[in-house]
Amino acid sequence: DAVREFGAAFLYVAVTFNFVIQLSAMAYEKELHLLENLRHCGMLDSAYWVSWFFSNTVTNIISVGLLLAVGLLFNLELFTDNDSKLTFVTFFLISMSFTSFAFFLMPFFQSA
Repeated sequence: DAVREFGAAFLYVAVTFNFVIQLSAMAYEKELHLLENLRHCGMLDSAYWVSWFFSNTVTNIISVGLLLAVGLLFNLELFTDNDSKLTFVTFFLISMSFTSFAFFLMPFFQSA
């Protein structure tokens, strides 16, 4: 069965896609120099990055929840044989590590 052989790789790609979207959105804001404009208005850098962290965390919760729901809907073995809370926490931590990696990579991008 193809799902048994390659299913885990596609689940990894689903989490990785979220990373690409987050990184490109942050790079696009950097390209438009929005952080510099917000600094001129008096916004702290910490408030800017905390807002990105919270919005990416909400995005990760939604995407992992959808991934878990679709996996249970299609009765994929990974989701039906394991505890749902454990699977959610595992995928959520993986997506949060990708979010942290996106924050690490941001200084190296000049444009989206």
